[in-house]
Amino acid sequence: MDEALLFLQKTQHAAVNILGMDKQKVFGLHSKMDHVDIVVWDGPFLRCFPVEKGEFKKWYPECSIQLHGPENMFVEMHNKSGNSLIQIRNATFVELKEGQTTFKAAEIFWIGEFTQPQDQE
Repeated sequence: MDEALLFLQKTQHAAVNILGMDKQKVFGLHSKMDHVDIVVWDGPFLRCFPVEKGEFKKWYPECSIQLHGPENMFVEMHNKSGNSLIQIRNATFVELKEGQTTFKAAEIFWIGEFTQPQDQE
């Protein structure tokens, strides 16, 4: 992996999609993110990307997402439903209402978005 990312950096590629990487191993990629934008696909439907600058804002449909970060890290979430302080525990699922949501944290964290609707029971 290190050699592939170094090659992409030297050939001035701006971004890379990594397929089939376990989302629990993304933290080893942090030192490479200064040189290339990284998206990790864990399975066919979970797209994970880092939030490096401490804040991320996006409009979401009503959906579930995952937050990944160091165990017990806190992420602030602001949306029309109000403000929440979320403590990361392994893969932390968050249910979102439709609308703009802002996430803030003191450290790098990852957001996992499902690219296909989850089965409804």
